[in-house]
Amino acid sequence: MTALRKTTIILSLRNLTYLLAALSVVVLFSIWNQNRQLSKFSDSLWRFKGNLFNIFYSTVLFNTNNSSIIDFQSNGDKQTAFLSIEDHARITNESHTAARPLLCTSCFLHNYGYVLNNDGICDLKNSVDSIRIIILIFSTHANTDRRKALRESWLLPYRHNQDNIRYAFLLGMTSNPSLQGRLETESALYKDIVQENFLDSYHNLTIKTVMALKWVITHCNHAKFMMKTDDDMYVNTESLKIALQQHGIQLLRSVGGHCWLKGRPQRQRSSKWYASYRMYPQKIYPGFCSGTGYVTSISMAKKLFDVTPHVPFFHLEDVYVGLCLYALGLSVTHIRGFNLGRIPLGCVYKSNTLITSHELELHHLLYVWHLKCKKKHTG
Repeated sequence: MTALRKTTIILSLRNLTYLLAALSVVVLFSIWNQNRQLSKFSDSLWRFKGNLFNIFYSTVLFNTNNSSIIDFQSNGDKQTAFLSIEDHARITNESHTAARPLLCTSCFLHNYGYVLNNDGICDLKNSVDSIRIIILIFSTHANTDRRKALRESWLLPYRHNQDNIRYAFLLGMTSNPSLQGRLETESALYKDIVQENFLDSYHNLTIKTVMALKWVITHCNHAKFMMKTDDDMYVNTESLKIALQQHGIQLLRSVGGHCWLKGRPQRQRSSKWYASYRMYPQKIYPGFCSGTGYVTSISMAKKLFDVTPHVPFFHLEDVYVGLCLYALGLSVTHIRGFNLGRIPLGCVYKSNTLITSHELELHHLLYVWHLKCKKKHTG
């Protein structure tokens, strides 16, 4: 009787195994049959995870309308930013199941307030009656030493923002109170920091770009040109002036730098510049300039800012500027001397042939700045 009972149990377990196997086949077939939908869902989750913290951080307190009011102090003036989950979903393009359109109607609104705003950077001082160039440098909170090295190298002649070239470091927010405190101290000391209340991250460089356009047309619209660059760049401001003399007319209706007339999206997830078909369904990017450094006129900056609400968010900021140009029916201007990589250190940095060099370490910046070249290097 015991043996029979054991056999019955074994058979029951075996039948259960068969049943589970059969159910698994059904489930797998169902998954296979719905693979396309699941793939889309997976892709949405993959893109959403990069913004989850940003949405959480920027919407700290909610009311019944899913909106939050965050108050910040800036130079004694209270800045209030109205943020909502819906706004951030629209900005990051994560709430849409359809592919990203080239144009929209007021779908990308820059509803951010200043945390730090040294709005006197472009004041006319010491008999300087005009500003030729405002240089906007993208930085992050941890890069205190980088900003210091720039102030002690190619920014040194303009360190007090009293010449015809002015500059500002642009940042978003950090979740680290210690870093934020250090930044506020630095801002009080140098008065060259501008900060808005979006999370500072690689994915949000496009938001920082719109911030740059907004700030320059609001607080420095009497300048003639603006330049955007990064805090790991060396900029030869003397050769930059020459380039602006040569290309100034074109830059009234263009953006100039190291530019391409078209480009292909990277479809490999492992790429730093990955863009899925939903994020960018078109096969070709219109003309754009490398975000390492580009220039344009202030009048062109206003045109770009005015069109940004109607050009859906795209996470690659240099491509996004190109998409704004495309929406305006305009294109880019390639200017020799803007370099993507690091040019070998030497007196070429003092020449008229180099405008920018990329990925310089702190000691590189100081080394090339203090180079003593016997005669003007031309190439």
